[in-house]
Amino acid sequence: MEISKIFFLGDVRDADARDQFDNLCRKIVRGYMGKLEGRFDKRGAPQNANRWLRVELYQPQLIGISSSFEEHCEVRIEKFQAAVRGAGGQNTYFHRALIAIFAHRMDAIRSENRRRNACYLWHAYRHFVDPADLEAFVHRIPLAQIEDKVRRRVIESGFEEGMIEGIRADGDREDICGPYPGCFYLAAEADDLKPQTFDRAFAIDLNEGKDDWDEEWFQ
Repeated sequence: MEISKIFFLGDVRDADARDQFDNLCRKIVRGYMGKLEGRFDKRGAPQNANRWLRVELYQPQLIGISSSFEEHCEVRIEKFQAAVRGAGGQNTYFHRALIAIFAHRMDAIRSENRRRNACYLWHAYRHFVDPADLEAFVHRIPLAQIEDKVRRRVIESGFEEGMIEGIRADGDREDICGPYPGCFYLAAEADDLKPQTFDRAFAIDLNEGKDDWDEEWFQ
């Protein structure tokens, strides 16, 4: 079974679809544990296991947004009583997916690794990072900083133009990421916004609106 099939499941009310999801989740967890134990890599470094997990899940999770996958996640979390919420939980789509996948073996992944992996995926998605560029994006951000960057909704330097183009082409990603600074919407609507104009608007937007973020996204 291919991991990508996890996001093309049938109706969550279908027992066969739930069984398929359960089998795929178990396959992912076995793969992750195998990486940790060094069965698939002689070095067997934990970082390799987390890299494998991010790469395996990022593109399929992009496809799975607004599909039955989200419902399957919530049903599986409830089945195994694996709900994890709270200020440290980074309760995003990506984090809920990891909770669901590991629901039957929550001890298989350290809580900080689960949160950090979810944060990297959320942060990449918010910046319109292509799956092929995921690990290069991750390498820009020290492990110890990623949760704080997500909590503060930091915009990584050098990605502004791509984010504007992404909003212009595909719309914003508020359902998953919450709102962007207002200047990004203005820039996406403008035909020819001068870089210095955007930079000034961006600085003003961050300075004046930094306390207005919706904390619901991080509870």
